[in-house]
Amino acid sequence: MAESFTQVPPNSTGNKMRTRDRIIGANTVHEQAIFQAALPTYYATADAITFANGKTHFSIMNAAGSARVVAIRKLFAINNSIGAVVGAALRLDARRIASHSGGTTVTPVLADTTNAALPAQITVLTNATVTSPVLLYPFFVTTEEETATSALSKNLFQAMTNLQPEGMEIQELRLRPGEGFALTQITNATIGSYSWLCVFTVDES
Repeated sequence: MAESFTQVPPNSTGNKMRTRDRIIGANTVHEQAIFQAALPTYYATADAITFANGKTHFSIMNAAGSARVVAIRKLFAINNSIGAVVGAALRLDARRIASHSGGTTVTPVLADTTNAALPAQITVLTNATVTSPVLLYPFFVTTEEETATSALSKNLFQAMTNLQPEGMEIQELRLRPGEGFALTQITNATIGSYSWLCVFTVDES
């Protein structure tokens, strides 16, 4: 399709918008070219988290006063069991939360070292106590070992699968000031350990 442009105020005699001509019905329309700039991105890894019933493996909180919106982009479950263990299948719940406290601090890593430091109100914890959980979706993992056999492929596929729903026509999960996100274990199992990688972006609220 041929490319064209449309001039718009206040620079109607200067700047030109890049467009592409397309025939829709009886009309020739202009489709505008959009160039997306990446938002500041952070990696938060809760590493080698052991299992326990009711345990919150991972939580991120955007507390009041941050003046930022946190968007959960990617979420990966990574099985750390490399020795032979008697594994179990267990359920975890992804939830919205109103606060978290206690536990162990996880320090997010900047995707670009020139990104600004996170506001103090944005915190990531493991094994925290959370309040007002609201279920977003459940999912299941297995704690069976990863060994140099064909069984490894199952765990590799799991580690490469984004648990967070995404798509061109759906909104990302946004945490506005006063909102948080958590992963809580529901099933009573203690064998093995997992690492949880959460990739999130931050924008002005």
